[in-house]
Amino acid sequence: MLRSIKDALIGVVSAIAGALLTVMGMKRALKPAPSGTKNREAATSTGVAERDDDTTEHGGTEGVAPQSLHDRAPSQTPRIPPGWTAPQPAHLSEPTYWPVVMALGITLLLWGIVTSFLISLVGLALFGLSLAGWIGDILHENKGH
Repeated sequence: MLRSIKDALIGVVSAIAGALLTVMGMKRALKPAPSGTKNREAATSTGVAERDDDTTEHGGTEGVAPQSLHDRAPSQTPRIPPGWTAPQPAHLSEPTYWPVVMALGITLLLWGIVTSFLISLVGLALFGLSLAGWIGDILHENKGH
C-alpha cells in the first residue's frame, strides 16, 4: 500500500511540474520581444544584408526585402485588385463555460465506466446539458448577425 501511495504522489508531482513548465514556456513564447531587438540585418533572397536605413552594404537600395504590411505607411499599403474585396474583421464568439462543462461530463462519463454506473449517468447528463447549452449559445449569437 505504501508503494502505491508513493507512485501516486510521484505521478501528481510530475503532472504539476509538467504543467508549470508548459505554462512557463507559453508565457515566454507569448512575451513580446523588446523593440530594439529586431533582426533588421537579415539576408534577403539576393544574399545582400538589409540595414535599418534600407540601404544595402554596397550603398544602393536594390535587393532590399520589402517591408511588412504592418511597417508600411497607409499610403504604401497594396491596392486591392479589381473584383476582390477587402477582408472583413474576424468575429469572435463570446466566452462561455459550456466547453468546460462538456469536458467535465466526458470525464465523469468515462470515470463512471471504471467505477459506477451512477457516475456515468451524471456525466452523460452533464454532456447532454452542455451540448444543448453550447449549441443554443451559437444559435442565439447567429440570430444577432
